Amino acid sequence: MFKVKVNNTSYSISFAYETRRHKRYTYCFVRNDNDVTDSWYDYSKCHENDHFVKSVGRKIAFTHAIETFNRDTRKAFWEAYLLKCHV
Repeated sequence: MFKVKVNNTSYSISFAYETRRHKRYTYCFVRNDNDVTDSWYDYSKCHENDHFVKSVGRKIAFTHAIETFNRDTRKAFWEAYLLKCHV
């Protein structure tokens, strides 16, 4: 989990993984720390014939989870993600 602060709003971002019927899922959760009812999530799915790569699943799920935010907020999220993951 990591935190991002944008315009005096703090967000927590976390990931979870699951395997169902030979398919791997990566979930991304974005939570507004100032308002616990304000949260977003999305997922990516790896096909059973594909090789699971954790970093690829995270990037896809993360992209989907933050797509409703404005451009500046998405940029701040990506900067924090890239620093956290040392990419």
